[in-house]
Amino acid sequence: MKCPDCGQDFVEITISGFDKSYRCGNCGGFWTEGWVANRVAEGQMNDFPEVKSDIQKFTGRSSICPVDKAPLFGYNGDEIPPEVVAFKCSHCGWWWFPDGNLLKFRKAYEAKKNYLKMWKKKSESALMVLPILMVLFLVVGLGISVANITRQQRAKVQAESGQTEFRAEYQGGGKAEVRFRSDKQLEFVLVKRLGEETWGPVPVVIEGEGWYLVKLTNLTEKEVYQVQVGGKRYYFQTE
Repeated sequence: MKCPDCGQDFVEITISGFDKSYRCGNCGGFWTEGWVANRVAEGQMNDFPEVKSDIQKFTGRSSICPVDKAPLFGYNGDEIPPEVVAFKCSHCGWWWFPDGNLLKFRKAYEAKKNYLKMWKKKSESALMVLPILMVLFLVVGLGISVANITRQQRAKVQAESGQTEFRAEYQGGGKAEVRFRSDKQLEFVLVKRLGEETWGPVPVVIEGEGWYLVKLTNLTEKEVYQVQVGGKRYYFQTE
């Protein structure tokens, strides 16, 4: 594949641990899937050196996807910081971060997390300035109600916690068994090989006590597969 900015060949890399992404060694741009960008935002990214190049930003000379030749469109959603330039393929859904914009993307989310941590501490400290008499009044006058509400909230959190455990065992020969525990009733999960666009629904078998079993067949050796359970994604490798 060729870089959409400068036309040089891509180099295959791993950004977050087991993905198959690409980078241009000439201009430093990153070509990857959207879920990888999500992992970068969560702080899961390998270290990459900055690449010095005459190309400062995406110039529009080649607004074409290097895979399927579909147009690349600039993306300005809320999850992309204003100082970060990012493009998305209208067909395959892959992302193009020109130059060092993926590195800027990671730094922006690191700064956001630190900011939120500081404000959380400040908010918790602000609660300490309530007058002592007011606190005593609340404890004595509303103690029973607060206890009841707390128990109700705890029960609600436990009921909405979703799946709590996930296990995948590759048995060889293209077969795998996936087990997960969920307090929600499910009839199927979604499965696909990493890099593919189409999710395939696979029925689940109830094993009891909240445990479900999923039997997978026709898997490819030494590949990473994604399993989506109730909106959450899990990964395992066939080896």
